[in-house]
Amino acid sequence: MNEVLNEELLNELKLIMEDEFSDLMQTFLVESEKQFLSAQSAWDGGDFPKLRLSAHSLKGSCANVGAEQLQQTCALLENQALAGNGDHVPELLARVSTQLNDVHDVIEQL
Repeated sequence: MNEVLNEELLNELKLIMEDEFSDLMQTFLVESEKQFLSAQSAWDGGDFPKLRLSAHSLKGSCANVGAEQLQQTCALLENQALAGNGDHVPELLARVSTQLNDVHDVIEQL
């Protein structure tokens, strides 16, 4: 596994999905960006339930493509939102943004 994506999982997905693998990756690129922007907007608006839901959705999307570090960061963000604790949210959103960009870069090179 590289540190951005679980290569073993990606190879399994390629075998199982065949021609649809590319569609899955493209869907992830679009939807993950929407989910992140939704999380950022929720934080800006002080909407912890929406922040939790956005972080949860992004976490699930990351699990589907093997973005395990990003998945873990989203879980931390989701837990902060669930607790209604914003102390670490700005730091976590910044980390999600960086990790999401790294994941997008790797996927775009597949």
